[in-house]
Amino acid sequence: MRSSVRHFVAFIVAVVLTTSLAAGAELTQTQRLAGLCRVWGLLKYYHNNVASGQLDWNQKLMEAIPGIKAASDPKLYEHSLLQLVRQAGYGETSHFPKPLSDFINIDWQWLDKAVYSTPLLSVVLKAIRDGRNTARQFYYSPVFSAGNLQFLEDKKLSALTWEREEVRLLTFFCYWNIIEYFYPYKNLMDQPWEETLLDFIPKFQNAPDELSYHMAVKELGAMLNDSHGIVSSSIISNYWSGTYTVGFEPSYIEGRTVVTRLYPRLLGSSDIRVGDIITHVNGKSCEALRAEKRKYIQASNEPTLQRNLNRPLFSSQSPFLQLTLGREGQTLQVLVPGVTYTEYNNESGAFANAIVPALILEGNIGYIHMGALKPEQIASTMSMLQNTQAIIFDVRNYPQGTIWEINRYLNESTRPWAKFNYPLVESPGYFGSITISTEPSTPNPAHYKGRIIILANELTQSQAEYTCMAFQATGRSTLIGSQTAGADGNVSYVYLPGYITAVFTGLGTYYPDGRQTQRIGIVPDIVIQPTIAGIRAGRDEVLERALQFIRLGI
Repeated sequence: MRSSVRHFVAFIVAVVLTTSLAAGAELTQTQRLAGLCRVWGLLKYYHNNVASGQLDWNQKLMEAIPGIKAASDPKLYEHSLLQLVRQAGYGETSHFPKPLSDFINIDWQWLDKAVYSTPLLSVVLKAIRDGRNTARQFYYSPVFSAGNLQFLEDKKLSALTWEREEVRLLTFFCYWNIIEYFYPYKNLMDQPWEETLLDFIPKFQNAPDELSYHMAVKELGAMLNDSHGIVSSSIISNYWSGTYTVGFEPSYIEGRTVVTRLYPRLLGSSDIRVGDIITHVNGKSCEALRAEKRKYIQASNEPTLQRNLNRPLFSSQSPFLQLTLGREGQTLQVLVPGVTYTEYNNESGAFANAIVPALILEGNIGYIHMGALKPEQIASTMSMLQNTQAIIFDVRNYPQGTIWEINRYLNESTRPWAKFNYPLVESPGYFGSITISTEPSTPNPAHYKGRIIILANELTQSQAEYTCMAFQATGRSTLIGSQTAGADGNVSYVYLPGYITAVFTGLGTYYPDGRQTQRIGIVPDIVIQPTIAGIRAGRDEVLERALQFIRLGI
């Protein structure tokens, strides 16, 4: 059956291109470009000649755009799409059986819903989908076996500049199709991805300047509702982050922007105190700034969105920022010096490096700061805490890859930990699954037998959430805190014209029984959040609640 599909597709295309097409429904230019995006993407990943890299498919797209824009007549539109199919060629292929997939995140109904002058183009596209060659995929490859994908070939697009409409649409179509076929959480977006296709075509078509183009990509990344969905470039950084920031840590507490940590060397003589409520930055209210910037923020849920807005509120091109703040019933105006991000990172890094990774609290309770604990410290730390009545694992931070080894100390034997959905390389849009279990692989009767308490909040993201799942797998853990970031799974990188890099969660992560973690996060057993009063008093109310639970069991 090797050549039967080839001959069938060639025959259909020839018939359609040489016969008079019936009148069809008239489409807007945006709808026609959306159709081009879908057809181009299907051919990119499913047509054997294109998927194996035999053609400069990006160039073919840019050449096709003017004709699609001009094809207001439905017959000309379909003819233009079939010309693209014909350029792909009729290479040898064989019919491919339906993929054996644990999870399907592609909806092929668009092939039937598409408005063409005749049904023949849908037939051609379905034949290409079902007759692909799986010997080689040029545009992507797995990072590791049963892992997420890397898209290194598209990195060659980076040097293209934004000025041409065809390049801007190429940017959007590349990104849109990668998400369409390879994002495991596409079904969890607030807005269906096909609606985003129609909404964003005009944004890329009509971008009036370089900044607008870059920010359109950043806004597009936010549409994934993925806390991993960062979009970055030097243009975005200069505009979004500015040259200067402030020498303190802001947090979003009780619906207010609150100072939660100071870096005195960066503040000079400015009268800023922990617990101050910042109401305005350079005369603009924090609420207005948050509302203005939120459409550009990558976040799986609302707490993480507000977390990701905290620092952008204070981005500035000026070496001074005028802050309006509330303190003890007074409204104060304070001028603070702007500091470079290098200065800020040095101070925040020094603070992090000074954190004690583990200690024993009053009442024989162990405490481990997972962000500070290094792999080489695990053995001595677990030995020190072996006879404590409980260990509090503080995961309100990003761990240093220690959970795999810690597992060996917490479990008597291996336990199911997590389930991954990974993209099937030979079948774009389809995912396989694999279940991961904890260590130890051989029985460990000397494992730690005390209580396991987990502290988590919106700072708990990705590996940190995966770490929480490992603690939960012990069957004797209690998670205390608030909603986590809801972005769990290895990330993939997309490289786009203008040296733009976009990130998305490329590996689906679930509990072993299939329960969702993306967007929901790791759900606390006991919900508690910091208060402004607690911040002002220097209290860690989440840790206090954990200690209460250990003492009283409630």
